[in-house]
Amino acid sequence: MPKITFFNLPETKRKMIIEAAKEEFSRVLFEEASIANIIKKAEIPRGSFYQYFEDKKDLFVYLIGEMGKQMFTCFIGYLEDTQGDLFMAAEYFFKYLLELGNHPENRRFIRNIWLSMNEKLKDEVAPHSHKHRFYHYYEAMQQRVDYSSFHLQDKEKVFLFKLLKHTIFHNATPYLNGLATKEQCMETFCFQIRIIKRGLKNNG
Repeated sequence: MPKITFFNLPETKRKMIIEAAKEEFSRVLFEEASIANIIKKAEIPRGSFYQYFEDKKDLFVYLIGEMGKQMFTCFIGYLEDTQGDLFMAAEYFFKYLLELGNHPENRRFIRNIWLSMNEKLKDEVAPHSHKHRFYHYYEAMQQRVDYSSFHLQDKEKVFLFKLLKHTIFHNATPYLNGLATKEQCMETFCFQIRIIKRGLKNNG
């Protein structure tokens, strides 16, 4: 998490730093990203960087978190729009994710995040722990889902969310890597969602 000195900066300065970081993490994977490039683009001294962030990982996780907030909020909105239909909300969200990928910088940034994820980073950004700072988003999603047709236990609900997350991002990856069209990814995604939905109803 950034230090208070970062949040005390003028908004324009914070945006410069964030844009510089996003550009660098879009250019290369996390391990290859250079603090020197970020501070040069943001026009700040190296010493100032460490007044704002603990290290490169601190900044990277913050960027992932900000993107995660946007995505959680979006998914919650889709759940509200569909009266808690988890699978319809997932389909809307998948379309939204593909639309994000229409912009080259977004596409590179999202792709590099996924490719950079090791187990330690996954633990820091996964909201399935009560101790996680984004857990309230996860709870908000759970509260808006209509489970009446599925009769799931709590641990099964957690697994279902993990399965849907994997299905969404796994099927978006070929498009973000330029290996498939949006239409092809959408067709595969919808096919897999139908299988998951059918399995849940058969076990209901």
